[in-house]
Amino acid sequence: MFRPDVSGPISTGSGMDTNHDGLGDTVSLADPTRVLLLVDTDGDELADELVSLAPHGVLTSIPLTPDLDPLAQLCTAPAPDDWP
Repeated sequence: MFRPDVSGPISTGSGMDTNHDGLGDTVSLADPTRVLLLVDTDGDELADELVSLAPHGVLTSIPLTPDLDPLAQLCTAPAPDDWP
């Protein structure tokens, strides 16, 4: 788990290979109250989605694309204070 540098694209290359294509595509983030995952959905080893699994099974998915998330610039994660 790590805290990403939120000033640029976040690499998933050192993460887990969950789709068995030989490339890291999922990185877990440090959070004491929920499971946070950064996921690469297109194979470029950059995070495209933030997935949050909170208590009571609440699952939230936030696309990290400039046109859908104003906090994201070129697949940049939102600031930690803005995470779901």
